Amino acid sequence: MDTTIRLKAVYREYIRTNTKVRNMIAIAVDKSSDTVSRWCRNNDAELTMEAVLNVVRKEMKLAGGVKLTEVVKIEKV
Repeated sequence: MDTTIRLKAVYREYIRTNTKVRNMIAIAVDKSSDTVSRWCRNNDAELTMEAVLNVVRKEMKLAGGVKLTEVVKIEKV
């Protein structure tokens, strides 16, 4: 079983439910808001991009030391 880094669920939910933040991320990564929503639903690795993390940190007023990501196990099919 392999591992990968993903955005923690609490932050995915924050992005998914906050239109302003979703749109800010979309602009930061030059994608559509629908694409960012899909990333949240699918727990995609794209949510770990620095631009995404920066928007979340800024909008949630999080300190630099707060860990937004976690290591998760992925099953190979």
